[in-house]
Amino acid sequence: MTVTQLECFRAIARSRSFGRAADQLGKTQPALSVQIRRLESDLGVTLFERIGRQVRETAAGEILTAYAERILADVHESRTRMVEVKGGNLGVVHIGVLPTVAAHFLPAVLRVFMAQYPDVAVILREESRTAGLMGLVQNSDIDLAMALKIPLPAGLKSHELLKESLSVAVSRQHRLAKSGCVSMAELESEKFILYKRQNHSTRELAIEYCRKAGFEPRIAFESEQNETIQHLVAANLGITILPDMVFDNRIDAPVVRVRLKPPTPERILVATWKAGRYLSTTTRRFLQCAEKVGHTWPQPPIRNDPDPR
Repeated sequence: MTVTQLECFRAIARSRSFGRAADQLGKTQPALSVQIRRLESDLGVTLFERIGRQVRETAAGEILTAYAERILADVHESRTRMVEVKGGNLGVVHIGVLPTVAAHFLPAVLRVFMAQYPDVAVILREESRTAGLMGLVQNSDIDLAMALKIPLPAGLKSHELLKESLSVAVSRQHRLAKSGCVSMAELESEKFILYKRQNHSTRELAIEYCRKAGFEPRIAFESEQNETIQHLVAANLGITILPDMVFDNRIDAPVVRVRLKPPTPERILVATWKAGRYLSTTTRRFLQCAEKVGHTWPQPPIRNDPDPR
């Protein structure tokens, strides 16, 4: 039983497909099948059975899955530690992020991190939902996730990086464009433009706070893309609610940010990792840089606010 065989076995068990597993590992399907046949011959058991177009583990395969995950995690940790024994700042860190974090917060973290550790390779995975990133952490596909605070699955730990408010985005022609702040109740008559994905955190927060204010939002348009949503808002086709970090605060920006009166919707960004898994020196350094940036994260001035005095 070899590490390569276990990696092939795990890839098939996760994807339930020889073809997808071969693509993920960069192997041909026949080469993958050879590895599995050798593993089955070595162990004297059948590990997979075909169900229609999918494959699934046999009883023996289900038992081996837990051992394979444990063995491969130990192999990953040993390789990481051996790199660190060599000394220096060489290394690789695998990070998972949400799209808004990737576009706005992550570049600030990378500027700080790469200035100190220019020889470290940072490999990014972007997922649209926090739950998807938690799965990658649980499977040890990434070392660290920067995502939203949610009830954590068993076996994960998190640390808060920053807390930010959500605000209303309106066009410059909208009646609220010159408002300093508004209540959610004042938005009842508005048309909303929201993220299309049902479990998208920003969409869920917007709907939740509308309901708390006593109304169901009238959704005029939906989109998967933040840029599309902002262009539709700029065309005065509706309003939306967005995290503060995504707003363009230039004085000529086509979308204006209007603050919400308390209780203000907010989201908390956390770093999450697998409890008990060894965090490499490079991963710990990346986490420290993310914490540093989060502690000093700017709150840009809202240019359309009246003088608060």
